[in-house]
Amino acid sequence: MLKCGMVYEGESRETDKSNFGISDSKHYSILASDYQQVIDKTNLKIQIIRRSIWISLL
Repeated sequence: MLKCGMVYEGESRETDKSNFGISDSKHYSILASDYQQVIDKTNLKIQIIRRSIWISLL
């Protein structure tokens, strides 16, 4: 979650039930403006990789 730009907001204790028993849940969030920055950085990295592959094929 942190790698994709999300921020840790907190933890709720003993809130989830599953086959393994009761567990805690962690909460993450991201603002729309922060998400757009992550997308822009990712697109830039993809463009750089594509260009380097294209140049190496020449």
